[in-house]
Amino acid sequence: MENSTTTSFTPLIHLPEVDQDLYLKIEYDNPVAAMKYRAIPPFFKHLLDIGEIKKGDKIAMRSAGSAAVAMAWATIRMGMQPIAVLPPVAPAPIIRMLRWLGCEVHVVPPDTAKQMMLDFKETDGVYIFGQAGETRLVDLYGPVGDEIYQQLPEVAAVTVGIGTGISVTGIARALAKHSATAKVYGCEPAEAPIASGGTWAPHRIPGLAPPIPQPLLDKSILGGIVTVPSDRAWELAQDLAKRFGIMAGPSSGCTLDAALQLRKQGVTGPIVAIMACSIAEYLKD
Repeated sequence: MENSTTTSFTPLIHLPEVDQDLYLKIEYDNPVAAMKYRAIPPFFKHLLDIGEIKKGDKIAMRSAGSAAVAMAWATIRMGMQPIAVLPPVAPAPIIRMLRWLGCEVHVVPPDTAKQMMLDFKETDGVYIFGQAGETRLVDLYGPVGDEIYQQLPEVAAVTVGIGTGISVTGIARALAKHSATAKVYGCEPAEAPIASGGTWAPHRIPGLAPPIPQPLLDKSILGGIVTVPSDRAWELAQDLAKRFGIMAGPSSGCTLDAALQLRKQGVTGPIVAIMACSIAEYLKD
């Protein structure tokens, strides 16, 4: 299965005003304004091609952000009906976007969401999309690593936010094929360092560290994991907007802080921070 949906590279922006060798990979420049575009649309196209799903089916998933938008867009255009089950903390712009696309949306507490998904599983014509355990998604994020190497062959490190752990693993796999020295680092909220072996707690970096297992996160191929406080992630996201007009979300503030931490720890050479989502999804009145 190949990712053939992206026809041009996403921008790689040099930010010497912050660090002489700092670069930002603007993944929210993809359609659906998120890095999820890399994997979810080609995944569903593959399922349709092999007959695992068909036109007229319903596609249900639990999500709190950009994955649901990518799923809804991908499946609606293929003649299917998406269903998104979201938590009460889901950003209002995400909910409005999903409904605007034509997605059936349920905003319910976690226990209700769990039972709702079990009920959907028993319903004919409903395909359950469980992205956290879907192995076929991992390598669909590989083109991000391929692009970074082609745009910046001397890259030393890449910082990627850890949600399910699928994208960081896919990017690390791809980059390792090009460079024996470049390292990919995962980053997560300091309040919920679950990939680091800690316990989950509420945090304010949407899309990162969900309170679920991360079975596809392969820490053995990462350079390490960096933790970032939620307030710091939001502070750097706002700084990017004010100083440079880069409208990145808090998960991008997290990857930026992780890059700066790596520099302080002695990592030399170009560092690329992945900007996975824009701030537009998360601003509140």
